[in-house]
Amino acid sequence: MQLSRSIVIDKAKEEVWKFLAEPQNISKWDRGVRAVEAGQTGVLPIQGFEFTTIGYDAASQHGRMTYRIGQTDPNAGCRVDLISCDGNARYFKSAYWLFRVAELPDDRATRRSRVECLVHFDMRLRYVWLALILFLMRSALQRDLIGLKRVLESA
Repeated sequence: MQLSRSIVIDKAKEEVWKFLAEPQNISKWDRGVRAVEAGQTGVLPIQGFEFTTIGYDAASQHGRMTYRIGQTDPNAGCRVDLISCDGNARYFKSAYWLFRVAELPDDRATRRSRVECLVHFDMRLRYVWLALILFLMRSALQRDLIGLKRVLESA
């Protein structure tokens, strides 16, 4: 299953990439993430960097999901692979997020960028019914991108 959304942000591509490159910023725009634990703090995230997102259900481990950066390229995009397999991650055989940022040509003084987020879920057979729920909730991806836009443009 694959979902894709995009949004235009009134910031230069470099500014958007700098913000997205810092896993700690995820909780500022992703409504489902309360906090982020980075595997190596103070280190520029590169391919192989791992981090864990923590959801709002602090009493449960279900909201903890661990990721590994699989690719970081300003032109090809940044791929983030889900590597945990317990908690909410147990529903997926595999999952990844791909972020691409492209600067838009414009005559305006403000530089603008299009951010595209593609989410790919490969469901475990016994949880395949969740694909319908994820599809019906696809607007949540757009709401998170709106949150990203709001945070970046207010900075």
